[in-house]
Amino acid sequence: MLPGKYNTVVEAISDLQARGFTVDFTIVDDRLFCAQEKCYIKAQEFAVLGTYDFHCGSRKKKKILYVIESTFLRGILLDSGPLFGDNDLVTNDGN
Repeated sequence: MLPGKYNTVVEAISDLQARGFTVDFTIVDDRLFCAQEKCYIKAQEFAVLGTYDFHCGSRKKKKILYVIESTFLRGILLDSGPLFGDNDLVTNDGN
């Protein structure tokens, strides 16, 4: 089970890594890419277990931390907008 809230991005990432969410994802061509494993994951091949919103920097830019699990990988994606523009992918809001 994921915590309900984190105070900072650093706190969230540290805790989630300790919970086994150890890989970093980026979005490439409407798929997730994991640099550590050098693989792509399609939207239907993973689940978003939680999301956490943060307002970062002097301009308070919004960042969203996604907690992601696939069959063989668990990790995070830090982004500044909805994942693929589709809020339906979010299955468990951590806030």
